[in-house]
Amino acid sequence: MALPSHAASPRYNPIAARSPSEAVTLAIASPEPKDVFWDELAHLCRLAPPVMLTYIFGYLPGVVSLILVGHMQTSNVQLFVGAASLGDMYFNVTGYSIGLGLASAMDTLCSQAYGAGNVKRIGVVFQTGVIVLSIIFIPALLLHLFAADVLIALRQPANVAVLAGQYAAILVIGLPFLYMYELLKKTLQAQNIALPTVYCTVVGNVVNAAVGYALVHHSDTGFLGAAFGRTAANVIMPLSLALHYWWCPQSRAFWPGWSFRRAFAGIGEFLRLGASGMLMMMFEWCSFEFIAVLSGMLPNPIVAIGANAVTVNVYAVVDWMYYGIAVSATVRVGNAVGSNDPLRARVVLKTVLFGAVGLGGVVALVISATRMQYPLIFTHDTAIATLASHVGLVVVAFQLPQAVNQTTQGILRGCGLQSMGAVINFVAYILVGLPLGYLLAFRSGLELAGLWVGMVLAFVVAATIGLGLLRCANLDRISEQASVALWRPEVAHLLRLALPVMGTFILGYLPGVVSLVFVGRMPSVDTKVYIDAASLSDMYFNVTGFSIGLGLASAMDTLASQAFGAGNLKRIGILLQTGTIVLFGAFLPVAALNLYSTDILVALQQPTEVAVLAGPYSRCLLAGLPFIYAYELLKRALQAQNIAWPMLCCTILGNVVNGIVGYALVYHSSLGYLGAAIGRTCACISLPLSLLAYVYWDPKARDIWPGLHLGLALQGVSEFLYFGVPGMLMMMFEWCSFEVIAVLAGVLPNAIVAIGANAVTVNIFSLTDWIYYGLNVSATVRVGNAIGCNDEARARVAIRVVLATALGTALVFATFLLTARTVACVLVLFQIPQGVNQTMQGILRGFGLQNKGAVINLVAYIGVGLPLGYILAFRYECGLAGLWAGMGVGFTLAGSASLLLLQYADYDRVIENKQKHTLDECARYFIVS
Repeated sequence: MALPSHAASPRYNPIAARSPSEAVTLAIASPEPKDVFWDELAHLCRLAPPVMLTYIFGYLPGVVSLILVGHMQTSNVQLFVGAASLGDMYFNVTGYSIGLGLASAMDTLCSQAYGAGNVKRIGVVFQTGVIVLSIIFIPALLLHLFAADVLIALRQPANVAVLAGQYAAILVIGLPFLYMYELLKKTLQAQNIALPTVYCTVVGNVVNAAVGYALVHHSDTGFLGAAFGRTAANVIMPLSLALHYWWCPQSRAFWPGWSFRRAFAGIGEFLRLGASGMLMMMFEWCSFEFIAVLSGMLPNPIVAIGANAVTVNVYAVVDWMYYGIAVSATVRVGNAVGSNDPLRARVVLKTVLFGAVGLGGVVALVISATRMQYPLIFTHDTAIATLASHVGLVVVAFQLPQAVNQTTQGILRGCGLQSMGAVINFVAYILVGLPLGYLLAFRSGLELAGLWVGMVLAFVVAATIGLGLLRCANLDRISEQASVALWRPEVAHLLRLALPVMGTFILGYLPGVVSLVFVGRMPSVDTKVYIDAASLSDMYFNVTGFSIGLGLASAMDTLASQAFGAGNLKRIGILLQTGTIVLFGAFLPVAALNLYSTDILVALQQPTEVAVLAGPYSRCLLAGLPFIYAYELLKRALQAQNIAWPMLCCTILGNVVNGIVGYALVYHSSLGYLGAAIGRTCACISLPLSLLAYVYWDPKARDIWPGLHLGLALQGVSEFLYFGVPGMLMMMFEWCSFEVIAVLAGVLPNAIVAIGANAVTVNIFSLTDWIYYGLNVSATVRVGNAIGCNDEARARVAIRVVLATALGTALVFATFLLTARTVACVLVLFQIPQGVNQTMQGILRGFGLQNKGAVINLVAYIGVGLPLGYILAFRYECGLAGLWAGMGVGFTLAGSASLLLLQYADYDRVIENKQKHTLDECARYFIVS
């Protein structure tokens, strides 16, 4: 099972947010199936009681208000009790139930997001909820301002309706605060946090009782003082909960900052779930509203309304207890479904139903024993109390079906099946319960008791259908669909990351192309020699210098992205220091190779005149290599955090510098072709300097920096090399293949022309390959983030999304290249294997499997591609096209082998290894985290 690890909330993770000892428990504790029941029972016992108390205390202000009105010393107490109860019922159905029902979308979305590890999505859903409920408040306000007219139209006694309208108009003042409280409460409940809301409701009850008592019994406001007291309680609850968020930073971990665009984009999904949840609730609540209305049409309506109000309040207090279990079921089922764990979801079903039935039996016994006493708590009117005690027998009868029905509705919300729940409630309450209650009350003479007997049957029908639906529900499919729901945000993440990364790599490669263009257009009789020297030197520099640093730095792709996914930001700063040490050590042999490049190229049987000119070109490029290394490390530290646009801006600046300096030196100085190399070196120097300027400007980009810790950095060298060396070999086996092709092109007949044609082909290939490399890096970052926070489902989704994107991109490029001739036609044939292979290498780095990728590239390029290309070029006289055809076979073999490796990859083992590694890092980097 994937732990709730907050993959898309990269700056927070429960493993990283706790001490190393606590991280051990979170990271490696995975209960056996036989222990899941007891584990869930423990969760239920921790979560359900405070949730029950929260809803009971949240409902108590209405009960207390009715008690305050019922004990008024006036001859009109029956009238005031009837008006207060009718106004309260009207407020609940036309105001509170709408907001509570719509907000139930958060029960599904937030609990599944938390189970999937996407904590920041909770904050976005919260913002969506604020928008939706703000809009809904407008019609709710209008309904309350004209409440008296609506109630009279529903044939309520005019004197009761007028007073009830005044009562409801006061209650609606607190409705926006109540909506906000519900949204805040659900963000905490989705994270299995419940106690703070209990404290807030306790405060609300104290305020309600104090203000209500003072105004009802010691002011001229009379029974309306109870409404003012309840409004004051509704205002104080979200304010006190806001204090909890301010006081407890961990509770704010879900907040992503204001993101109105994403919030508005989620309105459709919120309404799809929220509207069904609202209908589930409103069909039930409207039934009790109709019972209140019908009780006003019975003989002796004042007594009937008052007795019904007492019965409704007893029912509601008990129902909120069941609703506490239902919300706990929603949260736990949602967490299990979101983490794609159908086994745990099934255990949750059994556990919560077991708890609900047990609670229902206890409540039935208590009501049966106290039915003669509890009405006197609400009123001292004998007629109302006597009728309420008789109806109490009916209340006892529906406790078990009521408990089961409320719990099954919570389970349906956790599974995202609110629409099914809405249909069940419509059939049970509207089509069965109310018509039967009407017949029993008015045709059979049972009056108020008959109305409630109809509701008993409604509970039985709803509970039976709900249990049958859950019995037939395919939880595996529901869990899988919840995982598939990750596709849309993953596609959005990929596009936001991949597009600037592609642009960065293309623009990063362009200085070499522009330099070649400058040299190729020199007005000299030796232009062909110069362009061959520049292209050969450029290839030599890339293989013996750039690829070594780029390959070693690829360890950052794995380690930094996984650290970011695990929430260990400071570790990225340590990795940056480790990378600096490693690449500085690698620069020394690289410098030696480039200082003696002429001799090496001559030894490789390159034309002497070309090799002699290529040597000085390589030495000019060497001056910029340390800056390129620094830029690569900085770039990867930012990319691991899903930050990509600053590098795109830096490469644009680098291209401007390269174009201006290169043009000036090549055409307007005596340096000639060497001016292109100096221009490229200047561009290399500008890249890290401009990126450092961005880091200085953006404080968030500096969050990774823990200060200098050379001791920790040196300790990490072996791990850096463990991932970096295979990553370097992965890259060098591929790049060396093109170096060898360039060398073999120099051995072909008419070598000068072959070298130039190969340079053109390499540049065409490189432009497409850097785009695939952008997907490669994006795959590394997204898969690494998911593995770092132990989210197997998101890792699988990231892999599918990036591979689908690579295939689509390859088809586009293949179409464009069909217009080319000769060698370019060979490039068309392996666009798809090239795209798939490059993307797969990024995925392997995200998993930390560079060693496997190195072996694949060794076999595919060195063991198969180059020998086959040599045979086709020299034995079958296919020339340069034969060399590239061999590479096409190498691409196909590498891509196929990588896909096969991924198909049989043990995700659980990879994640388990990463979890154990996380524990070591929590202890190792705790000082800087």
